[in-house]
Amino acid sequence: MPSKKSKPKPATKSQAKAAKPAKATGSGQDANLVCAECSSNFTTKIALNNFENEVGKKFPCPKCGAIYELISLLEGRITVTVLAKGETRTYGKTYDVSTKDYARPL
Repeated sequence: MPSKKSKPKPATKSQAKAAKPAKATGSGQDANLVCAECSSNFTTKIALNNFENEVGKKFPCPKCGAIYELISLLEGRITVTVLAKGETRTYGKTYDVSTKDYARPL
């Protein structure tokens, strides 16, 4: 009757997997967006393959300073909240980031 217990090795394997997505969040796909506030075109990087790490990421419109926060991704469409500069309330917009041109809010 062996009383020896072996420790599971998947714990070290999951640690390696946890490190890999953190490295990938810096890289991503260029998302070309049209600002919902000032209608200017701008580009931001979004890691669509690791979107769960991108949720909550904030980025500003370079022209008017509106703050965008990523909420969700569904079939090539991102949903964001927009906080206009000088305002206190946000509103939601959806963009189809799979378009080749600058994506307008839907």
